[in-house]
Amino acid sequence: MICLGALDVIFNLSGISEGLPRREILQAIMDLFLYLIIYIGLKQRKGWLIPLILLSSAWWLISTFLTAFQPAVEAPGLLAKAGGILLVLFFSYQLRFFSRREVKSYFDTREIILF
Repeated sequence: MICLGALDVIFNLSGISEGLPRREILQAIMDLFLYLIIYIGLKQRKGWLIPLILLSSAWWLISTFLTAFQPAVEAPGLLAKAGGILLVLFFSYQLRFFSRREVKSYFDTREIILF
């Protein structure tokens, strides 16, 4: 994820994507920052990581699901739809994996009401 986020930011800041508005570039930088925080949390096995991953995966799952199941008119739209469905499956897997008791104990996460 971090590599994809870094490539996205490099692509946006390099000037190749000059047609993109500044909001999308800012969103890419924020995504890269989130990926970096998740990487640091994974590396150091922090307890706050599980709620962060669960919330971000749920958010990305909903937004990707809504985007992937819109009607596509052209062939690139169909390819993007297939990628969106794969992302929906990946985020669903993340929700299931990081909700497991063994993963929570590995990261020393205390049971919170929502997680």
